Amino acid sequence: MNDKKILNSRKQKRKQINDTQYKFDDDEFIQVIGYQDNIQNDSLDIEIVKEHKKNNYKFLFLKGSQNWIIEEVFCNEKKKLKPISNEKTFTNHFSGKEYYHFVSKHPQKGYTSICIQETTEEKEKEQEQENKEEIYKIFVLYKENHEFHVVKKNDLNVSFFRNLFCMGPSISKVIETFDSSFKNVEIFTCNQNDQEDEKSLVSIEKSKSIYQFKFGVVYVKDGQTTEEEILSNNKGSREFNEFLQILGEKVELFHFDHYRGGLDTKHNFSGKYSFFTTWNEMEIMFHVSTLIPTSTTEINNPQIEKKRHIGNDIVVILFLDGKDLFNPETFISKQNHVLIAVRPLKNLNLKERNYIIQTARKESVPEFEPYFPDPPIIPKRDLRDYLLAKACFGERTTTNSGVFKDRFKNYVESTLKSLYEKYQKI
Repeated sequence: MNDKKILNSRKQKRKQINDTQYKFDDDEFIQVIGYQDNIQNDSLDIEIVKEHKKNNYKFLFLKGSQNWIIEEVFCNEKKKLKPISNEKTFTNHFSGKEYYHFVSKHPQKGYTSICIQETTEEKEKEQEQENKEEIYKIFVLYKENHEFHVVKKNDLNVSFFRNLFCMGPSISKVIETFDSSFKNVEIFTCNQNDQEDEKSLVSIEKSKSIYQFKFGVVYVKDGQTTEEEILSNNKGSREFNEFLQILGEKVELFHFDHYRGGLDTKHNFSGKYSFFTTWNEMEIMFHVSTLIPTSTTEINNPQIEKKRHIGNDIVVILFLDGKDLFNPETFISKQNHVLIAVRPLKNLNLKERNYIIQTARKESVPEFEPYFPDPPIIPKRDLRDYLLAKACFGERTTTNSGVFKDRFKNYVESTLKSLYEKYQKI
């Protein structure tokens, strides 16, 4: 089946989901992102990237001329949302505590930072006398990744000489327990609990894990097709305001003391209010298009304040207040990599409002969970968790791929190299 037939059959199927539960209008698709003109006309500038079924999921990826991939990835069975790990290994186990710090230049793995902490932990089975045992917690940071090991002190072989003087195992012996390739590598000792060194390691972990997010939230009226039209909206509908309340809490920006996502909190340049929330121990600031001041004076670069924030968001959530499909190529920012479009279903027969959701991503971003049900309709009670999970996974997936991944590797390597050269000269 060629691309044209696949798209037309998909269009027909979407119209046929008009069941008794949802009662869609004839022209209301279970789809919110698309290239509507291309489907209706004979000329087709869309490529079917992938279509397959796997583990109760069905996949259909469509790519347009600007390499936006529209996802239709639906699950035929109800599954729990995959939890988002908020790993802070160094911060939780080492930061602010006593530990030893070493640096080296491994012939294969490059510049390396090794942190070792001597501590105790509860034994798995309590014994009559002592229920604690001595362990080493080890954090190893390379350019490519990091490792965390726990080694029991009693499992290490200690030479007769070191035992005689109650010295315990050597540091090199501890390191070799998790990686024997360090046996002949020169290791330099860093200043113990050096604040600047620790700040560098915490900064790397924050950049890798990302537990502070900023997402754009854009209100789109029916019939709006350009970025200028969309960003000129200075207020939303009742449904949009209801949607914002689902996402988070309205906060005053002046002197706001949590994560601000780059918004001005001193002079109200970014507006007086925004929406903020905490979720899974993560802080999320929303850049709401209708709350950031709307410019009426700039001619060459209209809505510069909105573009400064939303244009630099990796993930943008679109609220579509109408039936028109949203063309992902409307937004031309190179920084926007994931679009999550949401449209409310105006069906008064249901006890609570339902929403249709669909995602588009840049070609450089791999596919990511959570996948939406089939059809992709989410009730109000589940919308917040679905949206925030999709947005957080989307940003993390983006920053761990393509040019973002290369930038992060270069940043880690540069930091580790500086630490190595600092102590190599001592």
